[in-house]
Amino acid sequence: MLFFAKRKSRKDIINIYLGQFLGSVSLIFLSLLFAFVLNYIPSKEILGLLGLIPIFLGLKVLLLGDSDGEAIAKDGLRKRQ
Repeated sequence: MLFFAKRKSRKDIINIYLGQFLGSVSLIFLSLLFAFVLNYIPSKEILGLLGLIPIFLGLKVLLLGDSDGEAIAKDGLRKRQ
């Protein structure tokens, strides 16, 4: 709903709807692709190891710090206003 608060024209509303639609469709297709690929992995034990990926990502952020992506996004939003 916050996206609609910053709209300026009808084109902005269309862009919001298209962005939400394309984002949802891409997530659905990506999950279907992974389901299809993981269906052909022979060993189910390997699938259990996929749970380690979020743990490694969390440890990376904990040890190395988060990237500056959030700060860059906030600066970009401040410049637009």
